[in-house]
Amino acid sequence: MNDLRFAFRQLAKSPGFAAVAILSLALGIGANAALLARLPVKDPERLVIFNWLAEENVLPQSSNGWQTREPGSTKTTGTSFSIPTFEVFQQQTSTLSDVFAFTPTGNLDVIADGAAEIVSGTQLASGNYHRGLGVAAVVGRVFTPGDDRPAAEPVAVISHGYWQRRFGGDPAAVGKTVTVNGVPVTIVGVTAPAFRGALLVGEVVDLTLPLAVEPRLFRGIEDNRRAARWWVRVMARLCCA
Repeated sequence: MNDLRFAFRQLAKSPGFAAVAILSLALGIGANAALLARLPVKDPERLVIFNWLAEENVLPQSSNGWQTREPGSTKTTGTSFSIPTFEVFQQQTSTLSDVFAFTPTGNLDVIADGAAEIVSGTQLASGNYHRGLGVAAVVGRVFTPGDDRPAAEPVAVISHGYWQRRFGGDPAAVGKTVTVNGVPVTIVGVTAPAFRGALLVGEVVDLTLPLAVEPRLFRGIEDNRRAARWWVRVMARLCCA
């Protein structure tokens, strides 16, 4: 926690951060308590999800995520962070391990084997997302940090349910190139049947792509890498008691 407080103090000195005026960081479970306890991953009790807490009417310029009033207070709490903030959190290795980020993307247009469809259960995630959660692939592989580089070839990991529905459980689906929002993407792996992602309870993720591919999927939108854009959710593992 001391490392995290230090990170926020350092962030407060950076341009653009003062406008957000984040006052404290909660490494808490909050609204996702049921989710963390039920996640079919390695040692779920070691997982934490980041929340921010701010005075009333002090909010990010742009925020995409769960946000509400703190019970019994005038302060607001939320779950979305900027990419620069996430990158600083990743440096806090004495307290946390595998700090990873993810965010839902809404509907994506997917063309596979010449057939088009709209897939609603989609997300972007950092290259250490599966490793941080302790999730393996039942066919193929999961993400590596190398997948989450701007120059990397776009890849995707799909859910077991989507693999069954869309590809009939064919192992040859791994290695297949599909088109997502006009971008050629190679399917590299399938996750276990029980794993449905780490979003809110009840949300199922069928298609996961690296964060680095976001500018190619959504051309013409504002730069989401700016400090004022708070749009990724951040989780980590505690590396010590």
